[in-house]
Amino acid sequence: MEVRDLYGKGLDYPFIIEAGQIRTTEYEAKINAALRMLFDTDVGERFMNPAYGCRLKRLLFEQDSETFEIMARQYIESAIEIWEPRVQRIVDIKFDYENKETRRTPVGGDESRIWPGFHSSMGQGAQVVNIIVEYELIGSQVVSNFVYPFISM
Repeated sequence: MEVRDLYGKGLDYPFIIEAGQIRTTEYEAKINAALRMLFDTDVGERFMNPAYGCRLKRLLFEQDSETFEIMARQYIESAIEIWEPRVQRIVDIKFDYENKETRRTPVGGDESRIWPGFHSSMGQGAQVVNIIVEYELIGSQVVSNFVYPFISM
């Protein structure tokens, strides 16, 4: 058994149907899909497992500040420690602030494909904060990263 087999195979997140089937993913990409699901789920949202999730949504109206970064870092570290046993160590968490008006629109202009739930009515104050989580997986010393686009108001 290879170490990569510990990382698993399964349904991708967000769920996308390709050729009549739900897309699947494996290995390191499966970890990133699991992290996205974890960060997208607020504590208390999951039926039958209300403790699952990350408290990032509580920072939706927090300003671009040191407080936001401290709290986001704490919420992310705590959620990964509890819910993602395949992550051996978090190397770093970085924040890249990107103003909504200055970022490029995806080809076709459909922002909801990148950020599910994104609405153009978010207003002028909406800000994209790319949260970059660098981590090591169990059985590996290679640093992987996951970029989570968090939209704050």
